[in-house]
Amino acid sequence: MLSKSVLELPFKKPRKIKIICIGAGYSGIAFAYKVSRELNDVELIIYEKNAGIGGTWYENRYPGCACDVPSHSYTFSWAGYPKWTKFWASASEILSYLEECVQKWDLLQYIQCNHSVMSAKWDRELSKWKLEILNANTNGVFIDTADVVFNATGSLNRWKWPDINGLNLFRGHVVHSAAWDSSFDFSSKKVLLVGGGPSSVQILPQLQPIVSSLTFHIRSPLYVTRMFGQDCSPEGGIYTQDDIAKFALEPTYLLEHRKKVSATIWGGFDVMRKDSPKQLEARTKVQEDMRRRLEYREDLCRKLIPTWHLGCKRAVPGINFLETLLLPNVRVLSGEILEIKENSVITQEAGEDEYDAIICATGFDTSCKPAFPILGRDGVDLREHWSTSVDNYLSVAVHGFPNYFLGCGPNNPTVLPSIEVAAGYAVQCIRKIQSEGIRSMEATKEAVDDFMAYKRLFMEQMVWTSPCSSWYKGGSRDGDVIGQWVGSPLHYMAALGEPRFEDYHIDYLHGNRFAYLGSGQTLEEVAGTNLAWYVRRI
Repeated sequence: MLSKSVLELPFKKPRKIKIICIGAGYSGIAFAYKVSRELNDVELIIYEKNAGIGGTWYENRYPGCACDVPSHSYTFSWAGYPKWTKFWASASEILSYLEECVQKWDLLQYIQCNHSVMSAKWDRELSKWKLEILNANTNGVFIDTADVVFNATGSLNRWKWPDINGLNLFRGHVVHSAAWDSSFDFSSKKVLLVGGGPSSVQILPQLQPIVSSLTFHIRSPLYVTRMFGQDCSPEGGIYTQDDIAKFALEPTYLLEHRKKVSATIWGGFDVMRKDSPKQLEARTKVQEDMRRRLEYREDLCRKLIPTWHLGCKRAVPGINFLETLLLPNVRVLSGEILEIKENSVITQEAGEDEYDAIICATGFDTSCKPAFPILGRDGVDLREHWSTSVDNYLSVAVHGFPNYFLGCGPNNPTVLPSIEVAAGYAVQCIRKIQSEGIRSMEATKEAVDDFMAYKRLFMEQMVWTSPCSSWYKGGSRDGDVIGQWVGSPLHYMAALGEPRFEDYHIDYLHGNRFAYLGSGQTLEEVAGTNLAWYVRRI
């Protein structure tokens, strides 16, 4: 239905809107970069709960913390970084890169650190989001509103303690790898390291030389592989000063190196197909490599080498990890931890042992449920909405939650290029909201149901549905796959390059979907510029 008068505005003149982004890690920074350069007439605010930007790279500071993806593949696609000193960058070096990006692109003006979102609620009457914000600087709570919310929180920000009887009774040092206490001295201590993921694989070789004894406890085996992109690594994984200088002086050389390194990590998708020849070949190769590195010690091979499909849970690249397990002050235990007492731990395999410190490298809550209430169009909390099934639209939107977009949502492969694409997808939707008189847009239930049905059918052929406990399935053994896309990361980037707006229910500000046609003139005509834009050379 058309409003009573024609809008006296040029064709597709963007209306001013307010956007709130939650989180200032890689996803939030990518989003801010794109908004600041691709949209006009927007007010952007980024609320970051930590005292600084960087997300997981701000929080994780344990010994050996690093990215197992090559550093030159871990930069924004538009922002190479000639300064990397290591082929696999440390957490501190990644944080420095992100801080430089934020400074260079003048994004700090949008970011408010020490501000935590406590809740978000869609106001149907106003067609706006109302967010409750805690300012940690003042300990005060206030309400902010936005036309659009972009949730840039990732899955690696809510660390999880193990569910072990008596953990709170232990009188020695207890620390989670994601909340490292650098003031504690592990020298000559008897240490228990719990958990078999990337953090443990990085921590163990760092602590082994200084502790009295180190017990590594795992409940299930893990595939420990060669480092990603290793064939392109310089000697020792270190870039020389000459390398760094050449990267800085020759942008084309840097670009070609980035492309070469990135290409090495995208070619193995067929390995992820159950029982394919490439899966069998890769699994056999990794299992034999692990046996060799463990010097064929049957006790360790039995505990550490999986029999399930390679890739069922994320393989963990590790430098000197398996080799360190062979050293005399290290032992490996498997099975259950039965109880923790004031000074000791009782395990299923070894009985009772005394320890000075317990390190819980037990990962994060990867259920995709938000850490705070998010109430959608009908007042339903997203945490409740996702209590039984994490139904989503192509990883970027949720039915029942208008003008709400996800940067690292369920079924996003969460590699940096896919995070960039999700941010770009949201920006395209926001541009349409601005320029076509849209009050709200929301993925339809039919589109979500179709995607979920296709996803489950597709996943049947993939290793991620094999019977192993994995964060790809929210930490479960047989649950729905929420941590992988229905294809390769390159496939994700192609599929999400342009929104399918036909999959959205759209509510218009002025009743008629064509009200944005406006006064009959374009922005260029009104400004008197570029009036012959259509003339071009063949």
